[in-house]
Amino acid sequence: MTIISQLLGFFSDRAKARWLLDRGISQARKKQYKQAIENYSAAIMASGCWPEIREQALYERASAYIADGNDKLGAADLESILSGIETSINMATMARQALAKIRCSSSSAQS
Repeated sequence: MTIISQLLGFFSDRAKARWLLDRGISQARKKQYKQAIENYSAAIMASGCWPEIREQALYERASAYIADGNDKLGAADLESILSGIETSINMATMARQALAKIRCSSSSAQS
């Protein structure tokens, strides 16, 4: 494999992860949560995925899980963001706020 083909593969993997993320966002806007979750999962697993894209895909997938009624899986993704080494301050804040909202809604549902 030549260096050029290796570089093209590297950048195309990153572009694919971004495309999958964008496709998931589009599907979530149409309330097609299961399809969105599939695309977010593929973006997260894409080789060469930038940490920023991975954490955004995790956050978007958490939001889709929650919108689809699966708070446990959504909370797991949010916890995964918070346990990340390279998590941005903004994303960590968003994840904490979303987790607090889940906990608040689940505690009020138990009352």
